[in-house]
Amino acid sequence: MIELAEDTGDAAIEWNLVDDLRNATYNFPGDASCYYWGKVWHLTRAPHIRHLSEAGNERQGFLAPSDFAKLRDALPAHLSDFAQFGYATGQRSGELKLLTWKMVERDMVEGDILRIPVSITKNRRERILPLIGELAEVIERRRAARTVKQDDGSMRMAETIFHRDGRPVGEFKKAWQTAAVKVGLGRMICRVCGREGVEKKCPDCKKPCKYAGSIFHDFRRSAARNLTQAGVPQAVAMQVTGHLTDAMFRRYNIVVTDDLRAALTRTENYRETEQQKIVAIR
Repeated sequence: MIELAEDTGDAAIEWNLVDDLRNATYNFPGDASCYYWGKVWHLTRAPHIRHLSEAGNERQGFLAPSDFAKLRDALPAHLSDFAQFGYATGQRSGELKLLTWKMVERDMVEGDILRIPVSITKNRRERILPLIGELAEVIERRRAARTVKQDDGSMRMAETIFHRDGRPVGEFKKAWQTAAVKVGLGRMICRVCGREGVEKKCPDCKKPCKYAGSIFHDFRRSAARNLTQAGVPQAVAMQVTGHLTDAMFRRYNIVVTDDLRAALTRTENYRETEQQKIVAIR
């Protein structure tokens, strides 16, 4: 057994900083315990580990519907419906890639539902999504595209809902970055001179550039905000997106300038109305 020193907790924090993890990741009990106990193996007692500040860790990325439409249309065909479903539901890309037709339950009366099993959800909780509206349209398009022609000329049915030539959607970072840069939602930045542009290699330094801009996870933030703006109760919205805690959902519920402007306008109108009531009484 390993005896704990008083600074064991601080040592774990130093590991966290070296490995460049965000403070929120370190604080999260599951991640922290796996990360920390894996470092020290067996302990005689649980240490006291101070909680790191999560200030500045609020989620910022958000895509308005018009920006999303531009990005979706610029993506390769096999990613278009994938993106549409992700933007509407806020599902993580890893979860979307694992959705199979076995999870779709047909109901000709109430409408189909998607039953997402605990085996592919991050929080290990089953979720149910009614497939209505745009989601139903996506599923119908995917159902029509399910039959895939093999190299030998034979036909087979794809098992996953979202696929490319019958194979599950894989890594799409390059395709995403190309589309985002094309529609002005991303840019390439030279690692050496800092030059910004659309080229993947800096024309001046001849060095590879790094991408900065919209990412797929922005859909998750966008869905949280859109659901809230539509007046959906938070508990229901969390069932759609799969957020486990209120605090995490609030971090994804982006407040943008237009929201603040509308709030101040409504407040001012309210004050003026109340003032007029007082004047009328006098």
